[in-house]
Amino acid sequence: MNKMSSGLLLSLFFLTTVNLFPVESLKIEKTKLLTEKIEKKITDTIMNNIFLPGMAVGIAFNDGTEYTQGFGLANIEYNAEVKPDSVFEIGSLSKIFTAVGILLLQQDGKLNVNDKISQYFPSHPSGDSITIRNLLQHTSGIPDLLGLEPFKSNQGKYWTPQELTKIIEAAPLEFEPGQRAKYSSSGFMLLGLIIEKVSGENFSNFLFSRITKPLGMENTILGANNLIIKGRVSGYTMTENGINNAEYANVSAAYASAGIMSTAKDMVKLKNIFKPGILLNEGSIEEMCAPTIFNNERTGIFKIGNDECTFGYGLDMFKLNQTFLYGKIGIISGFNSFFAYFKEIDTFIIVLSNMDNTIADDYNLTIAIADIIREESKK
Repeated sequence: MNKMSSGLLLSLFFLTTVNLFPVESLKIEKTKLLTEKIEKKITDTIMNNIFLPGMAVGIAFNDGTEYTQGFGLANIEYNAEVKPDSVFEIGSLSKIFTAVGILLLQQDGKLNVNDKISQYFPSHPSGDSITIRNLLQHTSGIPDLLGLEPFKSNQGKYWTPQELTKIIEAAPLEFEPGQRAKYSSSGFMLLGLIIEKVSGENFSNFLFSRITKPLGMENTILGANNLIIKGRVSGYTMTENGINNAEYANVSAAYASAGIMSTAKDMVKLKNIFKPGILLNEGSIEEMCAPTIFNNERTGIFKIGNDECTFGYGLDMFKLNQTFLYGKIGIISGFNSFFAYFKEIDTFIIVLSNMDNTIADDYNLTIAIADIIREESKK
């Protein structure tokens, strides 16, 4: 190589290096500033809420990177801190796993959401008028299990799904299927059993083989109170005497409706259920995220607090800026949680907290984090 060509290469290297390093430095600095703003918002939320022991937050950004962090206490008595891999009961966030399972089996050609549930529960007195879709969108008319005796007064007991099915079948419908929408965990208990009947696997094994393992969710399981689970978070409630341990409830009884346990580190990977070709195809994702349509072809809109909402499959879709946000509320004794996928910025956010009645905080924090990300992306 002559001196001229050697000098030219050195010049090109120098120019490339000068151009590259400032770009990388700016990117790192921008990421740092974004993270600092997000963490300040989270810590402010916790500091301003004296009743909130701890929280785990996860964000899956549009560039494929992930952020997960724990804040506050996982256990007050032992002063144990929340970490990204701390294990929370996620309550009704479990329903999205069940809905994805149904859609996977539909993709396999093993069922159809328009199937009547009498095909799977021949003893249900209204089975010929209720479809799988009705169960997925809370339009079945089946009363919520949480209000049905003897389960209502005995939530600490170990109930099998089959025992709970008998309670569900004995309850008269609250309205004609497809005429209205009313939240009902009962429907997702039945959906879990449909998955078992169709797949030939118990729900726990199906969850692992078809959903959590493919997504790389290593610490997401169907929960049980008797299991020794490393990093399990304690749940709390507020009474007139201050913060107490939450009332005991058997998480096993919540089954496919609200019985899953997971971590922020795992839950950010749920972003991939909204990405065609990873678990669900494009048609299944569109179907899952479509609003409820009643028998009269009217879109089912109802209110949670002051917010308008509709149901997707396993989704509580709040109206935000004239569009429906793909989200889900999770509530179970001692725990609240919320996730949302913000399609316009391709960002998924999960908030897990270990205190009753903090769902408004979880929801508002999720929206605030998305706003921070949206504003920073414009700079």
